[in-house]
Amino acid sequence: MCDSQYVRDGHFHKAGFRGLKSGQIVDVDLAPEPGNPAEKWAVALKAAGQRIGYVASDFASLRQDIVARLNKSGKAVVATGLIADTEGRTASVF
Repeated sequence: MCDSQYVRDGHFHKAGFRGLKSGQIVDVDLAPEPGNPAEKWAVALKAAGQRIGYVASDFASLRQDIVARLNKSGKAVVATGLIADTEGRTASVF
């Protein structure tokens, strides 16, 4: 299954884009954040160990439990990402 998601809130996580280049393909780790005060279903997206943003909340609410269970069992959940624009801090995850 292929599902393209635009990374949300990238403009809040400027440091996460340091060292990345526009047009670069990266591995993106999905990391659930159930205690996030802004969004109880939050799933962070990390590239090179740095948070670059979040999965859209409507998508995250359906996936947070699955990602959390896989993480607890020792499995990472990784997707392919495209850094669209490091200045505008945008990325897409597939």
